[in-house]
Amino acid sequence: PRNRRFTLGERLENTLLDIVAMLTQAAYQREKAATLAHANNRLAIARHLWRLCFELHVIPSERYRHGATLLVE
Repeated sequence: PRNRRFTLGERLENTLLDIVAMLTQAAYQREKAATLAHANNRLAIARHLWRLCFELHVIPSERYRHGATLLVE
């Protein structure tokens, strides 16, 4: 359903934006470990959300494979 696509897409987008913010923040900190660990946890959440999008048939398999490759890089 459209509602599900919007909710998953918004949650995934917000998670990825959080990761970018954390990585930027870590770049300017002396002690990066805690911030990078938190960003890594958020990245794991993003991977699960991406897989959920695929399993709920929100995205086609080609797009899933491409996105999964980008998340691993």
